Amino acid sequence: HIRMARRRAAARSRGGAASGVGSLQDSPRQAFRSGGQGPGYRRRGWEAGSWNGIDATFAEQRAAGRPGLMPYVTAGDPSLAATSSIRDGLVSVGADVIELGVPFSDPMADGPVVQRASERALAQGVGLGDVLKLVAQFRKRNTRTPIVLMGYANPVEAMGVATFADRARDAGVDGVIIVDYPPEEASVVPGSVILA
Repeated sequence: HIRMARRRAAARSRGGAASGVGSLQDSPRQAFRSGGQGPGYRRRGWEAGSWNGIDATFAEQRAAGRPGLMPYVTAGDPSLAATSSIRDGLVSVGADVIELGVPFSDPMADGPVVQRASERALAQGVGLGDVLKLVAQFRKRNTRTPIVLMGYANPVEAMGVATFADRARDAGVDGVIIVDYPPEEASVVPGSVILA
């Protein structure tokens, strides 16, 4: 699932179309997907629909002739404060996009290292709301580096898909990977959530 999401992102950055991924609409009420999320496209003065941090970042890397670097960190392992420092350190040494893992009790699509990281974060009580706060704090200092959340459907469903979409947008999340939505549901969920 993660490899497919990365292939889709790479296809979009090359100007190709990836199945199930739409382009931004001209309407200010855009579907929740990789484009238009986060505070960037409004706060930076760009017109709605003209900014997609993930696509722009990969386009910059392509133009420079170098691959993009997108490291993964489980939020809350070993602590939220440490995650913040690790994330900032990754950006300072050249990370182009940060993938933040949302801790989950049954991370079936992840290997043992990420599973143990999730267990440690959950043992400290870290949840989806904490991860969104972590992103919001980062956005106060850095509006340029895209943040992608990687997680599972249960925390999103527990929060409510529309509430999650609103909170993720307000926090400054640029993209979301939900690895365990069945394909038939994944194609419905993004179109059903509209950004205000």
